[in-house]
Amino acid sequence: AQMEATADGLLMGLYSAQNDIASKTRDVDAARITLQRTRDKQSVGSVTIFDVETSALDLEKAEKALVWAQRSLENSTRSYNRVVAKPLDRQVTAKLVGYGTMPALPVDDYVERAIQARMELYNLRENIALQTRLLEIYTFKNLNMSDEDTKSNYARTAVNLEKMKADLVVQTRAIVAEIRGAYLEMQKSKLDLTYTEKTLERQRLSLKNLRVQIDVGRLPAWQADALTSAIIGLENGLNLSKLSIDNSYTGLNHAIGNGPGIR
Repeated sequence: AQMEATADGLLMGLYSAQNDIASKTRDVDAARITLQRTRDKQSVGSVTIFDVETSALDLEKAEKALVWAQRSLENSTRSYNRVVAKPLDRQVTAKLVGYGTMPALPVDDYVERAIQARMELYNLRENIALQTRLLEIYTFKNLNMSDEDTKSNYARTAVNLEKMKADLVVQTRAIVAEIRGAYLEMQKSKLDLTYTEKTLERQRLSLKNLRVQIDVGRLPAWQADALTSAIIGLENGLNLSKLSIDNSYTGLNHAIGNGPGIR
């Protein structure tokens, strides 16, 4: 399960790196077009050479950002190939679809399942029952009071039993905090997803209205370029957010466990 979670995380990182390259490539294209427009304006005297130099610097920054994105993709690819035992230089294209899967039950239900299923709690409960039975055996005919060896074993077992009970309390609290924390993070991710969806909806409406202005000749066609690129970026970000929630849900189920504590 841990290896699967690691591979899933690396695959999502690979997908994110691919999207980042696409975004940075759009930025370079936009900066190159802007520089050409600025040069055209400067040739007719409507802007200064300073404006041209600023646009040229923007293009240089965009190109450097693209190079770093490409290196990040190379690193992500090698990391993924290493985990799945493939040649490090193997090219990988990740095509992932996110669904934004959220827990269907209240958090208390997941906490209860984890308490019953987690192996460490199961083992502690089993050992506590064993040590309790052992104490009962030591008290047979009050041997724990009269026989020195039995008295010593009884005392040692009693101490171990109390320690196990304390460990059970501590580990149960830790697991409860872990499950509640994971559940809360998913709720926060869902709120972020909802915000992104509303933002995308507003951007699409703005683009629709902008294209109306372009169609009737009030604005040049290139005015829609930046907004179109921003919408593509938001769409990719939306899918990435859904994938993140899906991975978190898988992680929540892994955290709950599926051990012999389930009867």
